[in-house]
Amino acid sequence: MPTFERNGLASNYLDQGDPSWRPFASQHGLGGDVSQPAGVFSPPLGVRLLSLDCRGHGGTLPLGPADKLSFSSFADDVRALMDHLALQRAACSRRSLLTSELLTRYVGNRSTAL
Repeated sequence: MPTFERNGLASNYLDQGDPSWRPFASQHGLGGDVSQPAGVFSPPLGVRLLSLDCRGHGGTLPLGPADKLSFSSFADDVRALMDHLALQRAACSRRSLLTSELLTRYVGNRSTAL
């Protein structure tokens, strides 16, 4: 599993599909990890599935500051992963509570809802 480092935390992430395909970000629920989105969504040809273990979830270590365990920080981490992968835009799953935060913070910038 690849890892992505940000602010002293190393997060597991899933990047399934060809890098040239359309990115689709789908996040796990509270207490889950990247296996949740991968277990419920099999991307069709042309779609690249991205998911990140949020802080305090899955293989993300260390836990980090308690005040950063928030949807706001989770959304910033997803955006930082997009920067790490050199992605300008991604479609987002509507099944995740985190999607609301992503769209609130970044709509018109990098995220589009399906």
